Amino acid sequence: MTSPQLLEKLKTLKAYKKERLQLGIAAVNYNLLANLIAYCNPQSGVSHQACWVLEQSFLEHEAACLEHLYAISELYTLDINSSGNRSLSKMASIITKKYYSKKPNPYKELLTQPMRERMLDGCFQMLLDDGDRTANLAFASRAVYELGKEFDWVHDALKVNIQEHLERNPHTGFRACGGAILAKIAG
Repeated sequence: MTSPQLLEKLKTLKAYKKERLQLGIAAVNYNLLANLIAYCNPQSGVSHQACWVLEQSFLEHEAACLEHLYAISELYTLDINSSGNRSLSKMASIITKKYYSKKPNPYKELLTQPMRERMLDGCFQMLLDDGDRTANLAFASRAVYELGKEFDWVHDALKVNIQEHLERNPHTGFRACGGAILAKIAG
């Protein structure tokens, strides 16, 4: 597969997991992760589809994505739609949980402070912009909670944001996630 072929496949990609997974694995196998990340830019016209596929590449071949961590962190500064943000917030929740864990992992060396700040800004913006998207809220809240272990202002702001969402959001999925995060913040 070539980069133009990847682009053509992204243009016709539907939200079926099987297709996203196949394309995510192919992007790794054909050394097209850098191209895939570039297609995540909204100017590509296939941004959210590329984000879906990048999520699958990350979930299936996390180690292959490590060398692209800087470029991935740059995606959190872009105005990507809520469908693409779901994939980015899920990756951020996984990356930040590993980064702040006590277990040794490559993120502790690779994830620089500017990269963490970009993820924090991007995920917090998702909390403000994607208020009706339960999965986006849950994944972004988890990532922001983890980042709040380092950035002092975060937990207070996150607490207020979660409480506002819990008042407006009837979805039990976010209620469980939001409640759990509030309990962690309370200590």
